[in-house]
Amino acid sequence: MEEFSRTQFPPSALDCFRRALREYAPEIPEGEITAGARFSDLRLDTVTLWAAAAEFERLAKTEIPDSAICSAHTVADLLRFFPGAPRADSCGAQPASSTRQQETGLSEAAKDLADFFNR
Repeated sequence: MEEFSRTQFPPSALDCFRRALREYAPEIPEGEITAGARFSDLRLDTVTLWAAAAEFERLAKTEIPDSAICSAHTVADLLRFFPGAPRADSCGAQPASSTRQQETGLSEAAKDLADFFNR
């Protein structure tokens, strides 16, 4: 497995993910857990991946959308959610249209909530 080279992540991001994964898959040698490592190469099943992602969220004090966990194939796909990590790159950042949809959804939710309380 070669190191992910398109994006540089803070070293603490990879350390944090290694700690999270160690909790649920201690049999994986730390040296195999690189940013470019594919989850299939690490032999992670879905349950272990989700548990490690949840632990990574907790340790990094961040939130990873469920859809991002579902579509993740490499460690880098999750590292991009580490605070301070680059997100606007070719490894799966959300397109602007998705961000606009989220903003519209929040706006509509706020309006619905205001309508509810103004009855």
